[in-house]
Amino acid sequence: VHGLSEVLNSSQYISRQADVITFNKNNKWRKRGLGVVPVRFGIGYGTAFSSLVNIYPDGSVVITKGGIEMGQGLDTKVIQVCAKTLGIDMDLITIHLTTTGVNNGPSEVTGGSVGTELTCVATVDACNQLNEILSQARSQLPPGAPWTTLVSKALSMNLPLAARGFSGSHPKPSGNFNYESYSAAVTEVEVDILTGEIQVVRMDVMFDCGYSLNPALDLGQIEGAVVMGIGAYTTEDVLYGDDGSLITNNFWTYKPPSAFDIPVTLNVTLFNGAPNPVGLFSSKASSEPPMLCTASVVLAIENAVAASLLERGKINPGQYSGIVKAPASVVAVQELANIQPSDFNLN
Repeated sequence: VHGLSEVLNSSQYISRQADVITFNKNNKWRKRGLGVVPVRFGIGYGTAFSSLVNIYPDGSVVITKGGIEMGQGLDTKVIQVCAKTLGIDMDLITIHLTTTGVNNGPSEVTGGSVGTELTCVATVDACNQLNEILSQARSQLPPGAPWTTLVSKALSMNLPLAARGFSGSHPKPSGNFNYESYSAAVTEVEVDILTGEIQVVRMDVMFDCGYSLNPALDLGQIEGAVVMGIGAYTTEDVLYGDDGSLITNNFWTYKPPSAFDIPVTLNVTLFNGAPNPVGLFSSKASSEPPMLCTASVVLAIENAVAASLLERGKINPGQYSGIVKAPASVVAVQELANIQPSDFNLN
């Protein structure tokens, strides 16, 4: 897996194993554990997107696209790829709100980590069409003519300065997927054995974005996915009553992750040197795959609880694999710790 050896080295995994053993020897009721997870996540283009790009007489460009901006940075990346393809400044480009009144019949749900990617593909397709149209005007101008001059010339020739692009269909070389996303994580947790409370002390993530279209946005997506994953794996326990009714139906009983669940130290690094041959400008998706990295939190909790169980003679060495089930909630971890009155005998 791309990045596994790198994250093991950058996180000082080997030396920290010794530190965790020392910590656990010196602390009876607080134990630490390390967890490592490599991730291979299939990315499939299962939907289609379209993008309408209009060039106006003043040289400004307006894009109306099918993909929905919901905080993941879709609009920013669309502007970037449009500017790159047309060879203009980003300040000239405006994104209009997505609306079925203007766009885009074929566009489907924005999800599966591919909404941004395929909306960018559709935008590049539209821009390539516009470049083909503009080439007729460019051939009649001196090399390096300003963008506004090019647009004015095209308008004087009655050339259509609007194009609708589509993400189209893409072959899937690996079964149901167009390509694979790789990542790896090393996580250290500290568990209060008496209460089951969990603190993620440190988490190191190495993520393969190919050649990232926007590293700042991708890092934000990875960090957000990590926190969502911590919630899914530790706090968000869904419980039902005997009659099938939902018990965890409000924030008093259902616990999404809070600021206190964020790792004390969170190191996220984008893997270098792995361009994606089938991705737009060699990039890869970055939204959902990092969530799986937080499975390392469950493994770290398991190792921490096992250290306590071994110390108190509750299990034998090698007996603890798979004892923690997700979500590893405070209640579940406290019960798993199996605290008995005899554990409080004073020596």
